[in-house]
Amino acid sequence: MVQVEGLGKRFKIYDTPWDRAAEWLSAGRLRRHTDFWALRDITFSVARGDGFGIVGPNGSGKSTLLKVLSRVLQPTEGSFRLDAPAVYSLLELGTGFHPDLTGRENLYQSAGLLGLPSALLEPDVVEEIREFADIGDFFDRPLRFYSSGMQMRLGFALFAFLKPDLLIVDEALSVGDVFFQQKCAARIDTLRAGGTSFLFVSHDMEAVRKLCREALVLDAGRAVFLGPSSEAVNRYHSIVFRGRPPRGPVLRDRRADPQAGMTAVEVRRGSILRPDGRRHGDRGLEVAAARLSNAQGEDTLTVAIQDVLNIDLLIVAHERVPSPSAGFVLFDRLGNLVFSASTGNLHHRLPVLEPGESLVVRLTVRFSVQPGRYIFNVGTAELGRVHDWHEMLGPIEVFHEGEGPLPFHGIAELPMECRHGVVEPAVEERATSGATSRARSAQT
Repeated sequence: MVQVEGLGKRFKIYDTPWDRAAEWLSAGRLRRHTDFWALRDITFSVARGDGFGIVGPNGSGKSTLLKVLSRVLQPTEGSFRLDAPAVYSLLELGTGFHPDLTGRENLYQSAGLLGLPSALLEPDVVEEIREFADIGDFFDRPLRFYSSGMQMRLGFALFAFLKPDLLIVDEALSVGDVFFQQKCAARIDTLRAGGTSFLFVSHDMEAVRKLCREALVLDAGRAVFLGPSSEAVNRYHSIVFRGRPPRGPVLRDRRADPQAGMTAVEVRRGSILRPDGRRHGDRGLEVAAARLSNAQGEDTLTVAIQDVLNIDLLIVAHERVPSPSAGFVLFDRLGNLVFSASTGNLHHRLPVLEPGESLVVRLTVRFSVQPGRYIFNVGTAELGRVHDWHEMLGPIEVFHEGEGPLPFHGIAELPMECRHGVVEPAVEERATSGATSRARSAQT
């Protein structure tokens, strides 16, 4: 579907507009620019119906590569071939939308500007787009009343239902909230199952890992790795997070004794729970507050890979609870379950609670997962009965620091040890000789 050979893109950088004019008037005899190679010697191929990721730090040339493949820019060197009749690019969602037209009218206008056949926007397809965008009555209201997120939802929905042969996507899965992102990922899976190939640029490494079989890692305009997406993600993290200090500010105060746990007052004072957050359960055992801190007692939502966070939960009983349990659930950005455990899983028995009684429960979690952003739930339950679950909290950002490679590959770390023994040559020869002699005796 896609074949790229030795592709390069050079830009001429001028200090002033006068330098550009002087070089032009001299017909190239007077050089007044410096060359900047945004891309150099890029080679890869994408099979039909395959997903291919392009990752790298900011300024590595990802968007430039997509613009060349979309024919927005012309390459300076090399060549590429797209064996696809229908190629659609999601480089700037909502480009061409008019603020005085409704969402429905903008769909038809965009189709006309893109040269799409009118049959692609039959009434039943438009209805599917409306349901997918999930913007309610705003679909038939002027675009000037839309938020930026609503416009991007509409733009993605248009392309998602056109069934192209090749879809070029630049950060489109960052549209909207996590639920809409999951819907976008599911739609791309459906398109790929139908034979659509896609090129996908994103800083969401879990999306790259899940949606792409292979990926290209760019750094300073050059390819530094081409291969399986899981390995490409690890190479990306090694580039981006190497030597980077912990990101994210300390949210609140430092405690004198972080190992001692927190009081109910302290948990309430630093609670991360949102009054308008997603929540379910019968509230017989309520999670009244939750506070996160690192091993040094600092409130934070960032943690180095393999380091711990303490999750202090203030739970309050509104009825008699004979077997209370508190737990923690971790998801990646695409909603995949990464980890779930409770006090019951740890065989830590909490006391029977009477109405009005409360506890502060500390859960200490070691984040032996890949660098990235994670959302989490906390809650209480009792023998299969859900009392109070707070969902979609965070995100927690896990980062890698240091000069060495990542301590493990894959989604999460499993306990693993290694050892070795040196085999002396003389011992090995004697063992081999003895085995030969026994074999001959057996033959005799």
